[in-house]
Amino acid sequence: MLKKRISIISGSIFLIIAFVLIFFPVQLTNFDMVITNTVYNSIPTINQLIAIITAFGNTSTVVIMVALVTIYLLIKKNYYSAIFLVFDSCLIASINKLIKTFVARPRPSVDHLVVANGYSFPSGHSASTMAFFLSLVFIICMLSTKKRTWLKLILLIIPFIIAFTRVYLGVHYFSDVVAGLSYSMAITILVGSFYQSYVNNLIE
Repeated sequence: MLKKRISIISGSIFLIIAFVLIFFPVQLTNFDMVITNTVYNSIPTINQLIAIITAFGNTSTVVIMVALVTIYLLIKKNYYSAIFLVFDSCLIASINKLIKTFVARPRPSVDHLVVANGYSFPSGHSASTMAFFLSLVFIICMLSTKKRTWLKLILLIIPFIIAFTRVYLGVHYFSDVVAGLSYSMAITILVGSFYQSYVNNLIE
């Protein structure tokens, strides 16, 4: 029930942001720029560290992380977990590309502190890392007999940190990263719930 509520709330947040962006783009951008002006390049001494952190959300990095975990799961013969991880990651990546193409929102007009190509909405870094790390939480819940609360909490925090770096570096608006996190969370919870239900039925 809790997962269902979180999924609905997350999906609703994305839909609200998308609605405002489509029908009130100027107002949303003005709001976003207030946050950008506050966060962007606010502590230049940590720019290099921020750039390193944001790189964990790069497409190549996420692909490598997904591949490594998938190989590990296959070696351990956790085939359904491997399928879930790959399917969800590919699904989120595909949806993100479609939304970017449809909305076609330009990136912030500030100097980008890292290279960023393509459109701005929603944030691919935010969406892909949420999908990956939340999928790991689902997999840990299914395969581990221990609660591992702290590990799961750390995994859930990572996407939010990476999302923050995108705004800090000036390559995304605040609404971009919130949208990326929210729709990815909603879809991953739905897919993950189906994965858990399917595997539990097989065990029973």
